[in-house]
Amino acid sequence: LGRIDAALRHLQACLSRGDVVLEPVNRVNTRGCLFDAYLRAFDDESAGVSIAEARSLADELGVEEALEGVLLREGRWHAAQGRWREAAESFAGAAEQARSQNHGIVAGLADAHRTRALAYAGEETPARPAGRGSEGEGYDRKGTPIAAVIAYLQADAEAEREPSPGIAAIGVPFR
Repeated sequence: LGRIDAALRHLQACLSRGDVVLEPVNRVNTRGCLFDAYLRAFDDESAGVSIAEARSLADELGVEEALEGVLLREGRWHAAQGRWREAAESFAGAAEQARSQNHGIVAGLADAHRTRALAYAGEETPARPAGRGSEGEGYDRKGTPIAAVIAYLQADAEAEREPSPGIAAIGVPFR
């Protein structure tokens, strides 16, 4: 919201002064938050470095509880680069990790991201589960922000697979 510079300053301070005292999960999360800020600031190179550091640190420290978030961000990174197949793989890993931790909403979000990435890659996508609407797995609170994000991702995947006749006629790309 126009305060990316302040967020980056705070996160850099956390990284430089707090890394030695932070719990392992927070060391990984700091790098994940840096990734988010850099991606929003369109600093792709720094975003790439931050997500690579987060993944490496999560693996090194064995921080299972942070892995789903790292994989989701990794998928977003691949998607931002237009590397849709790699994005789908990262999102699939995030969904699997989330399910192993009983985080149904994160699994639903990762699945929706994966479906969208597969559609953009031109690959076959799984059908939306019957009667599930925009909810994530085990998640039925419609009208929440996360449900709206999942609904958007599903709709975007459907639009990529089968654009409306008007859009298809003029050939407007969604990417």
